[in-house]
Amino acid sequence: MPRSGRLILPGYPHHVMQQGFRGQTVFHTDGDFRKYLRDMRELREELGVRIYAWCLLSNQVHLLLDPGSDPEALPEFMKALSLRTTRHRNRRRQQNGSLWEGRYRSSPVQTGYWFLAAVRGIELQAVMLGEAVHVGSYRWSSYRERMGRAEPYCLDPHADYLALGRTDEERRESYRLLMRQGQSEQEWRHIELALRRSQPIGDDMFTQSAISKASKTVTSRNRTRPRSRKS
Repeated sequence: MPRSGRLILPGYPHHVMQQGFRGQTVFHTDGDFRKYLRDMRELREELGVRIYAWCLLSNQVHLLLDPGSDPEALPEFMKALSLRTTRHRNRRRQQNGSLWEGRYRSSPVQTGYWFLAAVRGIELQAVMLGEAVHVGSYRWSSYRERMGRAEPYCLDPHADYLALGRTDEERRESYRLLMRQGQSEQEWRHIELALRRSQPIGDDMFTQSAISKASKTVTSRNRTRPRSRKS
């Protein structure tokens, strides 16, 4: 777990949400959306972070990120991405000051059922918040890329999604069926509450295990951290 105190586990997906300061608009033009996606792709390559789902809304972003073996990669990714977006906004609109609302929120996600629930929840955000009528008509989420309706950009495969079928078309059809079912209010409430509290998204056993793993990581790092020399 990094120094920021967030619950970040190596090798696990994490639902990350960041919103504009006081709800202000973050993306004003198509160019703003595209710039954010280019930055995501560049930082993904640079830091080795895997991206399993994303949705960019006018005043917030939802991402599903895996830091790989180094949990520090996730906060480094988000710090660099946030800074690039702020600088871009300030240059384009000749402004200064904060673009984002404080710290982003992040929650590790249990694989299996809850992974697919998190993917659906992220890709359905535009519909849930009234920015699109249908998930397939919204350009700024990973759904179109997942369905083969956009060029491959910055979406990584995950075992839980690959298990939906033997071929790309089988997987897409299985996922379409899941999307048609939508997301229950109870399921999204569970995700939203966990995200608001920066707690694990999953069942009770996963939650306890995630907290225990994070605690052991902190203890191990503290033991191996070199002592500062006194002058």
